[in-house]
Amino acid sequence: MLAHLAFWDQRVLALLERWERGGAPPLPPNAADVDWINDAAKPLMLALPPRRAAEIALAVAEAVDRKLETLPDDLVARNAATGSPLNFARADHRRQHLDEIERAIPPIEREDVESSLGRSALNTSRHASVSSPGD
Repeated sequence: MLAHLAFWDQRVLALLERWERGGAPPLPPNAADVDWINDAAKPLMLALPPRRAAEIALAVAEAVDRKLETLPDDLVARNAATGSPLNFARADHRRQHLDEIERAIPPIEREDVESSLGRSALNTSRHASVSSPGD
């Protein structure tokens, strides 16, 4: 699950950087594509040791959040004007999956996991209130 979060956060970061360099606005993810992309990437994601997946998820979350915090307002407006192809509300996607992880971990172990993963890092973003579709 954490590698999944890292993948979709990295997607936002990569497409945003390309767009900033003058590329065309990205297309919003097609719901049918999201499913097969998740299915295709799943074996690779499951091959990562859990600790490494957590480290990558945190590093990518921090990188995309830093990028979103410094994003010019005009780019936020252009994203909205083009139908919000990039989901700047990363915390929403993270929360959905972190809730799934919490339900799977017994309460006693949860505190240890949260403290070692720095859970708050996965729940921040300046533009989190900007509504955007897709993962």
